[in-house]
Amino acid sequence: MTIADDHFFKTKSFVKFLLRSKTKFSVHSPFIYQLITLCLERPRGFKKLDSSLQIDRLTIYHSNQNKEDVGDFIIFVCDEKIDFETLSKDIEIHPNNLLIFFPEPHQNKKRNALWITLKNNSNLNVSIDLFKLGLLYKRPNQIETHLSIRLL
Repeated sequence: MTIADDHFFKTKSFVKFLLRSKTKFSVHSPFIYQLITLCLERPRGFKKLDSSLQIDRLTIYHSNQNKEDVGDFIIFVCDEKIDFETLSKDIEIHPNNLLIFFPEPHQNKKRNALWITLKNNSNLNVSIDLFKLGLLYKRPNQIETHLSIRLL
């Protein structure tokens, strides 16, 4: 695949994302709404949040949550080096409160295919697509929810 093919794929994916995505106001889950408003939206004065800063913010956010309600979260970062088979086994092993941080799910066709495969995993019941970032959760007592969210 050439750079031009990757660029075309990413542009096409972005247009599709804009057409299907919603704002935070269309979210009905209190857990997801709080996650968006308290953690994912960029603070005033910040122009852009990079992936490492988002990982730090998510880790802090989940460590500060009421442990009686959600318990401890186990966080995986799904980068280029991660082995899909190992990740699948880890998803099976951990009973709940698992977060998979998936940077750039629409970067190219291969990455997008992996994102879709993980999103369709029956053990993961929440997926949040922010275009530059994907979040996959395994949470107890959470209704299956798959969202594409535009952060304002």
